[in-house]
Amino acid sequence: MGTESSRVRTSDVFLEDWVTLANDCNLQIAVTLMVNGALVSGTITSGAEFLEHVGQSISAAAESDHKSLGETIEKHYHEVARKLYPQKAPSPDEDALPALEGTGPRKSYFVHLKDVTILGSRPLPTVPYWRGRLDRVDGWFIGGLRETSSK
Repeated sequence: MGTESSRVRTSDVFLEDWVTLANDCNLQIAVTLMVNGALVSGTITSGAEFLEHVGQSISAAAESDHKSLGETIEKHYHEVARKLYPQKAPSPDEDALPALEGTGPRKSYFVHLKDVTILGSRPLPTVPYWRGRLDRVDGWFIGGLRETSSK
């Protein structure tokens, strides 16, 4: 008598690999994710880039009398990004495959996209960045959504 909430959800190992390559090697690839009936289309990017954007957005939103606070928050997000997502990019003569061969459990629980379009019952405008849980992605494909003009 299991319910939806008692089911164990796992994320797609191949999508996890793309996220690992984005986080460790700064690989960026266009994808479209199916999440709870909506299509989320954008470019996979690193968690570090996402956090940098969050810090910059907060700093930019700070009014002149809160500029110091905004700069402090931006610096904090920069430091957190570097701690959580240290770059492990291979040198030109190294293979990127070792980035996928971890010895312990994967640490990626979120996928980060940039230049995102969300399509549900109606399309939403493009947003700069999006963060979603990997275990909530129902399906995905490589490539973004493109508008087609009718002739």
